[in-house]
Amino acid sequence: MSHEAFRVTLRRASVDAAILGSKLFRLNRNATILCGVATGVISGYQFTQGFLLANIARLEQEKARLDKQAAEQDPITAL
Repeated sequence: MSHEAFRVTLRRASVDAAILGSKLFRLNRNATILCGVATGVISGYQFTQGFLLANIARLEQEKARLDKQAAEQDPITAL
């Protein structure tokens, strides 16, 4: 996911939460704004953690592939 798509997703989640808070829960103006901001921050954190874990997993796979490739090329130095 690109950075722009990430920003749009977070913005959309925040707006949806603010609208839901104001209409469904009948929150006042300040509580609605706080609801939108809190949702944006929490969504941003969750997305960041997801991207971080996905990238770490991809790096671990790449390292395992490179280690295996090095062991096949020179088994003595791979120990």
